[in-house]
Amino acid sequence: MDAPRKVLVDTLARRPDLDLKNLSLAIGRNHAYLQQYLMRGSPRELPEAARHGLAPLLGMSPAYEQGDLLLVHPGRPVRPGDDCVFVRDQGDGSQQALVKRLLRITPEKWRVRQFNPAKDFDLDRSQWQKVQLIVGKYSR
Repeated sequence: MDAPRKVLVDTLARRPDLDLKNLSLAIGRNHAYLQQYLMRGSPRELPEAARHGLAPLLGMSPAYEQGDLLLVHPGRPVRPGDDCVFVRDQGDGSQQALVKRLLRITPEKWRVRQFNPAKDFDLDRSQWQKVQLIVGKYSR
């Protein structure tokens, strides 16, 4: 059994409050998705979006740690489900940046998710005008 499958099996053994069906549904997949992943090897690897969805549910480490070097694609459009860097000009020449999961886009707001502590909230697009897609990272 490969390492990701072992982590999932070990976590389920320690956490009787979790089951494959509800975890599958919680990450937006069909009820048998994780069972097929474990028992049949399909899919061979969990897609990044599924791993990101499972991480907070299983109490696993966040995708990005303090000190990681993030790789962004400044010209690629962002979509719901993408991990992004949101940038705001402070007005004094400095900038503030946030790393969040994009959930929804409206003309006025970015709906985002943070994982620690778990919380969904809105960013005002008039203040957070720049968003860049995270395409990779170098771990610290």
